[in-house]
Amino acid sequence: MKKGYRYAVGLCVILAVLLFCGCATQDYKDKFNRKLPVMGKNNWIIVSDSAYPAKRVNGIETIAADQPLTSVLDYVLENIDDAGHAGVTAWISSELENIPDRDAIGIGDIYQEIWRLLNEAKVITKTALEQEILKKIEAEAEDYNILVIKSNTQLPYTSVYLQLDCRYWDEAREKRLRDALRTSE
Repeated sequence: MKKGYRYAVGLCVILAVLLFCGCATQDYKDKFNRKLPVMGKNNWIIVSDSAYPAKRVNGIETIAADQPLTSVLDYVLENIDDAGHAGVTAWISSELENIPDRDAIGIGDIYQEIWRLLNEAKVITKTALEQEILKKIEAEAEDYNILVIKSNTQLPYTSVYLQLDCRYWDEAREKRLRDALRTSE
């Protein structure tokens, strides 16, 4: 009887661990899926490495995803595309492309995978020094919401900063509208 009892307890522990891991993954997805419909122009979604700091700034919410950065980025890009209301410009730290593999094993592979995901999603991608990107985001945090999804990736400068915009109304159309309004005055 003791042997059967230990087996049952062991099986329960294994099932609980598997259930917990699945719930952690589903938890970040559920939170993201609840947030996405209310996010739009001038909001940001940051898919970050594991060292990205949680900030005490109103408008910035941080959630944990116990998943690799590229898995989280793929999920986020796919769901933004499916939502249809938001367009994206991705910002990547220019430091990332200059870190050699000898200083951060695997950095070259993740760099290529990030670019592959962004290209497949047909996302406009820009690079800048990370401090410049962070200043831009912090300036907008006063007025707009920022969602940080922390991955479990432990490689420097791998965070991807997604600046949202209106998918169905672009800058060219806005300019034409503003020009028409000026000429009609």
